[in-house]
Amino acid sequence: MKKHAVHIQEKASAITGCNVGPYPLHKFNVSPEPPTEFPLRLLAAGDDEWVAGCWRRRSRSNTFAVEFVCGGVFHYTQNGRQYDVVPGEAFLVHLGADNEMSTDAPAVKKTMIMNGHALSAILRQLGLDSADVVKVARAGRFAALFDRARDACGGGPGRVQEASALGYQALLELAEEHSNRKFPAVLNDLVRYMQEHLGEPLTMETLCGQSGMSRAALHRMFVQHMECAPVEFLLRQRIARARELLVCPWYSIKEVAELTGYSNQLYFSAEFKKRCGVSPKAFRKGS
Repeated sequence: MKKHAVHIQEKASAITGCNVGPYPLHKFNVSPEPPTEFPLRLLAAGDDEWVAGCWRRRSRSNTFAVEFVCGGVFHYTQNGRQYDVVPGEAFLVHLGADNEMSTDAPAVKKTMIMNGHALSAILRQLGLDSADVVKVARAGRFAALFDRARDACGGGPGRVQEASALGYQALLELAEEHSNRKFPAVLNDLVRYMQEHLGEPLTMETLCGQSGMSRAALHRMFVQHMECAPVEFLLRQRIARARELLVCPWYSIKEVAELTGYSNQLYFSAEFKKRCGVSPKAFRKGS
């Protein structure tokens, strides 16, 4: 399928990206404009189908959205923090943020787009203003909420209030999940340290010294909260950063390897292909 570059400038907000044929395929219903302004309004809801090669980058986003992954993996970066978002997880596109989303294979998500004069205050009150990704325990119920919201958005003026109430319900459920998944302060600090020093030769001894924890305690904390060992988490962060740098043509592959902590370019290429299915060169060519 043919690729098409995307560029949209809306005042201070800019959107760039790439479409592949008809994808991303947006199957949204848009709610009609109400006669009075709502504190929180659901603008649109529906399903979003992506294929390999699709990506979007927003600078100073003028959109708030909840994106719930139902199939495949979305690579999401917001304000420099990288995530691989899997089915059963939701990622939030925040107003004013710099963010990027892409996928290496077919992937599907459900979307709610919201606005309203009280939206920012509601997000702060619910503790979602700094949340990027939230794991949802009752995924089937949460997906059904999106489907109800999509139907309400397509139901005409008489269902605008219902649609917005469903949007608020989605935020409440995310807030409950997020409050149950708060990480220890030492883990937040250590993850931030790792992301800021990806180009350096980080070892378990380095991480233990930075956190003041023993190897065993550090391992237990990562497995409990991140569902993987510290070294595996670090490798995932390095590969996520490498994917981001490879779409920038001014970095050579050797430089990408060095910036992500690999002193040996051949080892970097082998590790990248093992985890992404393609070599860095092929990934760049397909970006």
